[in-house]
Amino acid sequence: MPSSNDPDGGGSNFPSLEKGENEGGKLKFEAWSEQTSSPSSSNVISEYYNKSPKADIQDAPQSSITSLGASGNMTPFSSTKKVLLNQLNNKRKHSESDSRPASPVFDPEEDLKTRETNLQRVYANQPILDIPDLTTLPKIPVLPQSERDFIARCLQLEYREGQFDWPEDWSGNLTLFFKEITVKAHDSDQTITVGFAEHYQDHWRVLIKFFALVIKLEDMPAEAIRILTYAAARESMTTTQKYGFMVEAVQMTLFDKKVLQEDNWQTKPTKLPQETVDEGGNVVRGMDHGGTHFIGRSVYWVGSEAIVVAFVRDDEIGDLWKVKWVNEIDTCDLEHSELIKGLKAWDRHLARKAKVNGGGGSSKSHADTGGYQSKKSKVRYGDPEYIVPGIDKGIVLARSSHTGARPDVLWPARVMHHNETKLLQQSKRGRPKENGTHSCELVFFCPYWGQSPGTSAQKAGWSYPIASIFETENVEANKTCIQAYGDLKEIDIAELRSSFALTGLAKSTFKYYVDAHRLALGFLNYANTSLQPPQEANRATPDIAVLQGCHVMSLQTPLFPSGLLELPWGYVLSGLDNSFSQSGTDQIREPPLNLQGMLAALERPHSIGGPDLEYGDKDAPLRAHVGGSEERNGANDMEVEVTPDPNSSQPSGDGSVRGDPLPTGQMTTIDYKHLKIDQFVGLNLLVTMIKEGHSAFSKLSKAAKEAAKESQPVDLSGLGETFLSVLDMVSKQVKNYNSEQKKGEGVNPHEWDGNTARVLQTILVLKVRGEDTILGSFVGLTDREKCKDYLAQWRNACERLFRFARRMLSWEESGGGVSCVLTDSNCNGHLTGSGSFERSVRLPAALKGARNAGYKPVKGRFKIHTSVEREFTKLATETVLPMVHEKKYLSRLRKRVEAISGFERGVPLTDDSDGKGGDDTGGSAGSYNAAVSGVACALKAVKMVVTGQAVNAFCATRPPGHHAGTGLKAMKATSNGFCLLNSAASAAKYAVAQLEDGGLGLKRVCIIDFDVHHGNGTQDILCKTYDPRFLYVSMHAGAKYGSGDGDSESDEEDEDGMKRSKAGRADDIFPGKCGDKSPHGGVLNIPMGQKVTAQLVGQALSGVINNAVGSFSPDLIILSAGFDAHVNDPLGLGGLSASDFGAITDLCCRFAEWHCSGRMISVLEGGYGVPCCKFTRNDLFLPENYQMGDTEKKVIGLSADTRAKIGWVEEENNSDEMPAWMGRDLLRCAQEGFVECVTAHCKSLKNGAEIFKP
Repeated sequence: MPSSNDPDGGGSNFPSLEKGENEGGKLKFEAWSEQTSSPSSSNVISEYYNKSPKADIQDAPQSSITSLGASGNMTPFSSTKKVLLNQLNNKRKHSESDSRPASPVFDPEEDLKTRETNLQRVYANQPILDIPDLTTLPKIPVLPQSERDFIARCLQLEYREGQFDWPEDWSGNLTLFFKEITVKAHDSDQTITVGFAEHYQDHWRVLIKFFALVIKLEDMPAEAIRILTYAAARESMTTTQKYGFMVEAVQMTLFDKKVLQEDNWQTKPTKLPQETVDEGGNVVRGMDHGGTHFIGRSVYWVGSEAIVVAFVRDDEIGDLWKVKWVNEIDTCDLEHSELIKGLKAWDRHLARKAKVNGGGGSSKSHADTGGYQSKKSKVRYGDPEYIVPGIDKGIVLARSSHTGARPDVLWPARVMHHNETKLLQQSKRGRPKENGTHSCELVFFCPYWGQSPGTSAQKAGWSYPIASIFETENVEANKTCIQAYGDLKEIDIAELRSSFALTGLAKSTFKYYVDAHRLALGFLNYANTSLQPPQEANRATPDIAVLQGCHVMSLQTPLFPSGLLELPWGYVLSGLDNSFSQSGTDQIREPPLNLQGMLAALERPHSIGGPDLEYGDKDAPLRAHVGGSEERNGANDMEVEVTPDPNSSQPSGDGSVRGDPLPTGQMTTIDYKHLKIDQFVGLNLLVTMIKEGHSAFSKLSKAAKEAAKESQPVDLSGLGETFLSVLDMVSKQVKNYNSEQKKGEGVNPHEWDGNTARVLQTILVLKVRGEDTILGSFVGLTDREKCKDYLAQWRNACERLFRFARRMLSWEESGGGVSCVLTDSNCNGHLTGSGSFERSVRLPAALKGARNAGYKPVKGRFKIHTSVEREFTKLATETVLPMVHEKKYLSRLRKRVEAISGFERGVPLTDDSDGKGGDDTGGSAGSYNAAVSGVACALKAVKMVVTGQAVNAFCATRPPGHHAGTGLKAMKATSNGFCLLNSAASAAKYAVAQLEDGGLGLKRVCIIDFDVHHGNGTQDILCKTYDPRFLYVSMHAGAKYGSGDGDSESDEEDEDGMKRSKAGRADDIFPGKCGDKSPHGGVLNIPMGQKVTAQLVGQALSGVINNAVGSFSPDLIILSAGFDAHVNDPLGLGGLSASDFGAITDLCCRFAEWHCSGRMISVLEGGYGVPCCKFTRNDLFLPENYQMGDTEKKVIGLSADTRAKIGWVEEENNSDEMPAWMGRDLLRCAQEGFVECVTAHCKSLKNGAEIFKP
């Protein structure tokens, strides 16, 4: 190996071809055209042409089969085997004919045109270089043997029998340009693997010598010599640009058409040869007559589409086909068996793609159908066995294929029962033919794609703007098209506004969005309270559905009364309050529509002497009557019902704090002097806690006393005693606090914070132990629903008491309505290398975003805490971090940092024993303290929200941590991804640790990660195996959206025979495939494809995440807040705006409000869209005589603006150096970037805290 100080190997008279580096000269940048991919529609091997699907009907069992009759009753079905098979055959043929496209007829002429188009697509992406004739280019001298040996040593070629082992042909020698070599890491004894050209890119003379060596090979094509010579002689401004020119030339040479032709490759496609018959009568197909008919065909190789660009017949190897990847510059040569494998893989790839995208359909409007419209959806290949959770209630979220609807927006809908569908087919509405067992008939509520004004609803005198209040549509039954609606109990306008903001729909459609959910929640409430599921629905199976010619969900969904479906819905909706659509008022909650009352009003009007209705005003019949409430949220949660109604609605089954708002006129404010247990505990649970004869029994309402006398499934009187004692403690503490306030002396902040902390922690410990008591009481009992209800009511009662105590014990800087930002100056001691996206300027930029949101480093409800106390750093190093990371990892990291001198930066910290995986995670002498301080801030934030000092908190710290696992490179990632210590996981572990172990004693913590990358480290630490204490949710780029629900067949053989996720290729997105699926119930991974969009995030938050968090019922929520999914972030994996991050945070705040009284912390992860803070002419490597263009001027000018914007001050060893390309890429962040994302995030946190303001 040559010395790194003398790359020329001792000097040479080899002439310099580098002009731009010393003399200047204007660059001519060649733009690569944008590459696109349009798959070929033809099969490749002749035996696959004109094939048609076959329906193989296997023998059915001889036993009796049960079928659903037209009336819905179960009737025995028995017949001979022949009749049964005929019926099954007809059903399956019908299903297949509707769901499978017809096979195309092969046309040789059309096939040739398709392949020629593919070749044009490949060569259209070839760089357009104005290369002069070879005679006008500088003459490349022949390298002496010493120089050839020098290049061989640089390439680390094997030395055999007195000479180096060079490849035999010119292309093999040229590909050595990308050969991996082993070199020593910077200032370390470790070795790393790097490409030859990449390693020597700064020593361009080494690469020039390599070119000279290859160019002088005897078999080198003349066109290849011309391309490589031009790259060597081409003017450049920097060594980086020179390296780019040379890489471009090598890649171009390997697939250039003229080069291939000179090297005896055939590049012209031919038609598929006709079949011939040999002397033995055997059919000889085209493969026996040459391989040019494969040129232009698509193959699927190494996970991507590639096009066959050339064919050659090699006497030693045999037939070879050269293929070029469509979206890359790379090429490779395939042998016959490999080509066939790639062709078949492409066929399978097309089939899968067609299965997802499908074909078209037709629609038909009906003006006289009472508000109904009908449309046939596109074929999307439904699953006959797919059953959406909650189908027994009939309400779902679904995608419409209407031409006016966005295909990526989920909209509330109702699944029609099979009997209802049959009646609709027989009516005058003229239903289109349904798609058998693969789809369901859905009714979309208030579709925004409905008719324009001037409709039948308006003609009838109603003010509702669209006629199509209901639209029926045939939708494929799969998890992409139909998803669970969730178990909501009320309409929350603020929540709907936040989720609507992520749909990308026009603001004018928000009214329809709200009304759609009003109807959905009304039907859902009716199904919960007034419908009994039919017995046959529980017995409906996919096999029975086949016999009925429908999907199984069409049998399991409830059959709503016809009177309910025929209500004057235009009148109903036009009478609702829609002032929010103009005012933008968010703090509005509505109970569900009272559909029971509407039907009662129709069935028993006053004129015939029926009982008086209990609704007095005109709006009352539209709202569900809720006599007693399990909950009232937010700022008004202290308004509780003094006398519970015996007809109290049941609590939510998911254990959420959320509940039904109370009727107006039955509310009063709690008086701390007269606290009663029934002001906090729901009636159903209360009667198990307080028995007749108890001292508190006399204070109960009359209804509660009567209910308490009845027998109960369990006796929870002991739990009632404990709750009463805590209630008494809270009452006394509030009384003392108010006494101090009345004295006018104020309160001692530290003393009262300590008292409040003890009270609130006692309540949360009571919540945990009470859950264990309830679960223990039901051991051996079968009434799981009753147990679930009791748990939900108990959680509600404890959270209600928590909020009451926090509110009553609040003061200026602590308690309800308080949100804070935590940071520490040590976090800026982590200095990365030039070119790293994780720069030190991120911290002042994050703090600037917080200040823009209204947080200040002064006293107040929104304070920035600029340092973290030593007690938390000690807690982190001695207690928490050993629970999170392996001791050897912590020790190794600490020793690595200690070995760094004071002026070094960007030193690899997380490379393994082979020197790999550390390039992206560099640091400096202050890196370990910075990471520990970040963890300490997260621990302090958790303690503040659990002990009531704040409702929520944001940790503006760095380095990030969600890729840091228990050890190096979590879940087989290639590196640690900028991360050293995992703050989010540390906070979660601290929260659930027992009090005696130094923790906070919580039972469940939910982590929601919206960084653009999967948090493999957090999943590795908390959820390597199922742990009921944790729920990890991640929305990230990679694979396909919807593949993270854990039930996909994730490790099947892919199109090219490789084992990888069916969801799609995620290897190229860090940290790999580990986030493609959810391994168990404690993980919900939601990969969103190659780019994260607002629509996908909104659907996930409003759908599967909402349901998962509700079922989990966390005591604390932790956000891994990464902002690298922003549209301007340099990583380029996201399409979100700053306002989208605000909407995401709004929804997360709602989760915290519903389930854990707002307790939530946010930990900064990724997000790199901060323009350069220090850029000068010298940073661009521009010669003095070079005239700067507009781009260069913008980079330099913007750096000064950015310094002023975020208040960044350069210090010693804390510069913001970066390559010129990186400075240009960050220009777009000036309009909107990282600062604006943090601002939107913090504003939403403020709003989430203000809900609980005293």
